Amino acid sequence: MPSRRRVPSFAYAVAAAGAILGWDECGCGGDCGYRWFDEKAVARVVAAGPPTIRRGKHERGAISVLRSDDGGSLLVVRAPVVWGDALG
Repeated sequence: MPSRRRVPSFAYAVAAAGAILGWDECGCGGDCGYRWFDEKAVARVVAAGPPTIRRGKHERGAISVLRSDDGGSLLVVRAPVVWGDALG
């Protein structure tokens, strides 16, 4: 995993390569569920450029990348992160 400073550009590259994206909009760690983005939605996110990871009052946004044995990728994005007009 890249350094914290390089995570936005790394996440952008992973999304551009076709990753599945799950959005934890409230930042609870997924306890209340994720919003899943299909290919079209991920393409809109990628068109916005790299994300911005923010710091909230009690939490910091985060992006995790999980890879499968067959080479597929899953991005799990936890608020507060801003990524175009789709996330944030």
